[in-house]
Amino acid sequence: WAWRLDGSAAAAGAAWAAALSPVLVSNLALVTTDGLSAVLFFASFYFLARPERPARVWAAAGLCAGQALASKLNMVLLAGLVPGLLLIERGLDRPGPPGLGRARGVALLGVAAVLALAVVYRFGQVGLWWDGFSATMSRLDQGRSSYLLGRHLTEGTWLYFPAALFAKSPLGLLALSAWGLFQAARRERRAERLWLILPAAAYALAALTAKVQIGVRHLLPLFPFLALWAGLGAADLWRRRGAARAGLAVVALGTALSVLRVHPHLLAYFNEAAGGPQGGRRWLADSNLDWGQDLGALA
Repeated sequence: WAWRLDGSAAAAGAAWAAALSPVLVSNLALVTTDGLSAVLFFASFYFLARPERPARVWAAAGLCAGQALASKLNMVLLAGLVPGLLLIERGLDRPGPPGLGRARGVALLGVAAVLALAVVYRFGQVGLWWDGFSATMSRLDQGRSSYLLGRHLTEGTWLYFPAALFAKSPLGLLALSAWGLFQAARRERRAERLWLILPAAAYALAALTAKVQIGVRHLLPLFPFLALWAGLGAADLWRRRGAARAGLAVVALGTALSVLRVHPHLLAYFNEAAGGPQGGRRWLADSNLDWGQDLGALA
């Protein structure tokens, strides 16, 4: 995606950002539902953002969305988010990208998504997905015990996920992603800006209203977008040459040192402003620090 938008410099910057994102790398290494659903959420919008949308692209987006639904129940957000963003896109660009029209494309996407979900449940057991979703929704209003900055919470707070995102991300990555987001918002094509920004913004807004706040891993679908924005920011600085390139090199090296000094304990990473891994317990607990990865060492 970054390569398509801004060439090799953007692709290199996005790859650097993804590889040096401790939250992303550590959670993708765990056998949980979080990593796969985050990748598939991002992939769904990668296909929808393509400059051409023939039938195979609509189908690929649908397969990713259906597999995301099978991976984690919170991906039901896609069911409203994808049609909503397509409606917004229609207002910005009525004809839309060349290829299969929106109406038939959405129908194909929906069929592909349902088929992908049904395959996981071996067709005859698709009802189990609905049972799980209903049970989960009934529990969400009850909240869960969580911890933030010395306070134990059960109802959730809007501050939890912004604080977790800040503390658990390298400062250089946050700065470059913010610059890239600014560049994304300035892109000439409005439909391009839509797919670059609104999927992540909608997911973040949904997270802020959640009562279950037990780990930055619930923000995992945002991190591929952070990497994408970082790539756009890197490409912009690279084009400016001179001091901008030197600053980019400093950010890249500083981020690498910040992350590699914690390796291989990336799940417990906290940036320097949060006090590093030693100071992390003052900020967050639960899967933000440990998820059983050190049981062997404990034994």
